[in-house]
Amino acid sequence: FKLLKLAEEAKIELSNRTMVEIELSGIHDDANQPIDIIVTLKREEFEELIDDAVALTITMIQDILTRNNSTTQDIQFALMVGGSTYIPYIRKRISESLSIPVKCEIDPTTAIAIGAAYFAGTRVRNTQIDSTHSTRIEKQLKLSYENTTQDDQEILMGKFTGNYDGLYYQIIREDNGYDSGVKPLSAKFTAYLPLVINRYNTFKLTILDDKHNTVETDAEIIGITQGKYNVIGQPLPQDICIETDNQPNLEAHATKLDMYFQKNTILPQKRTKSYTLNKSILIGDKDKIIINVLEGSHMSLPAGNLSIGYIEIDGAKLTKSVIKGADIEISLDMNESRDLGVSIYFPMSDQTIYEAFKPTHKSISVEKIKDDLHELSNSIITEINNAIVLEQYEQASLLTDLESEIDQLIDEANNLSTDDSTDKKYQIDTAKRKIAQAINNLTKDKKMEQLNLHYQDLKKTCEQLVINSGNDNDVKLFYELVAQEKVFLNGVSYLKLKDAIDEMETIEREINWRMPVYLKNLFSRLCAQSSQFNNPDFAKELMQTGSNAIESNDFNKLKEINITLLSLFPRRKMPFNYKYKIGF
Repeated sequence: FKLLKLAEEAKIELSNRTMVEIELSGIHDDANQPIDIIVTLKREEFEELIDDAVALTITMIQDILTRNNSTTQDIQFALMVGGSTYIPYIRKRISESLSIPVKCEIDPTTAIAIGAAYFAGTRVRNTQIDSTHSTRIEKQLKLSYENTTQDDQEILMGKFTGNYDGLYYQIIREDNGYDSGVKPLSAKFTAYLPLVINRYNTFKLTILDDKHNTVETDAEIIGITQGKYNVIGQPLPQDICIETDNQPNLEAHATKLDMYFQKNTILPQKRTKSYTLNKSILIGDKDKIIINVLEGSHMSLPAGNLSIGYIEIDGAKLTKSVIKGADIEISLDMNESRDLGVSIYFPMSDQTIYEAFKPTHKSISVEKIKDDLHELSNSIITEINNAIVLEQYEQASLLTDLESEIDQLIDEANNLSTDDSTDKKYQIDTAKRKIAQAINNLTKDKKMEQLNLHYQDLKKTCEQLVINSGNDNDVKLFYELVAQEKVFLNGVSYLKLKDAIDEMETIEREINWRMPVYLKNLFSRLCAQSSQFNNPDFAKELMQTGSNAIESNDFNKLKEINITLLSLFPRRKMPFNYKYKIGF
């Protein structure tokens, strides 16, 4: 402890001096012999000792800029806080490496605490007064004011419910720099409160009777932040997404992330999205709909992100069966403490299912962990085989090592019970996420290349289709997407390119599904695969209706028949490259 204290003192001195002497006395070595020496430490030697840590800090800043698609040119200055700000070498290295000015005007040792205090001061407080207090008179006082402002005074509006005859009010600022004096109370009243600049101002409003005795009400302390400490809210550290089914023509067994709240969005937030169910859930059925809310980059693989809200809805939780193709509305709301509320609404049955999750409590399903591991195992086998075919043996070797780690995790997960409550499942989930991120990093360049080629081929066919058969809206959507190519073709994430391919295929699909020739060809191909249908009798009836629609040139009806026939295929037995999205 004494050596640590001496080192701390030496570090502080070197911020102002180029050399310091450290006197070691009153301590003993391992042989219990006293040590009494003076060590000289130069600033250059100290800077060499901390250089690796400073370099790591600079790398972290550069990584943050890269993740946010920014450069140092987008940054006005670097505001430094914390005790290490006093070290000249750190300020110099950061300024030189990033080519941006460094600002240290505020007190670096208290900046975070002051910011947190002012942020807390702007939050709404629920004040409860003991209703059994003997001197309390039941009065309701409602106050309205802005709790943050750039003005030097703020208007306070009050509303008093009850008999106000013979009552008065008085408002005093905490520092006693303002006193409204005693004024008659009325049902509605207004006061202008003068504020101290760049401070959090607190005022106390007191109700008095005709003898100037205090009358207890439900009034709370008035808090108003003025000026530069106007903190608007808590920013999200990561994207918040829902895991949804991917379009089957991209990766048949995969899922993707649908972003609800983007990183750095100010909380609280609420958003609702609609989806289409890709399967039916009957009352009492053991099959289930899974709602998985994840925290992490929306450009990552779902298995690489952290699950913060997991809900399974089976037939036992439903008041009425829901049918494949029906709508489902999913709402997420998150407060400033990052408490998550998930609401699932089924319009068909007018039923809502709601669950809440705390950030301090992880929601992880053992079965979901197992499913994710098996998906990763299948995916990595494909990636290894592709790497070998392309003679990328180094990448194949790295992926093989990850495959061994996945196999080990699968064995460990299989030993867990469904209701496991130990730390083991959290350890497995963390390891799974790291492997998923590693797979993504190893394969994203190859996927980017493959998707780029796919996009170029798709663009040619879609452009010809738009020119020959598209309407004005199709032309507009196509060329708007092409105008964004610099963003998704030169980006660092292949998932952006995937989204662009989705949009291009949507344009192509919408045109095709208006064309009688396409609808008739699709119907013929579906009929040729009739042995795969889940409900053969119903499919036979539909095929007859479809044939009648072709004879009568009722192509709107034929479109409905094609969609219904497609829904009768088992999801993983799609007979050809189907390009009509089933849904959530």
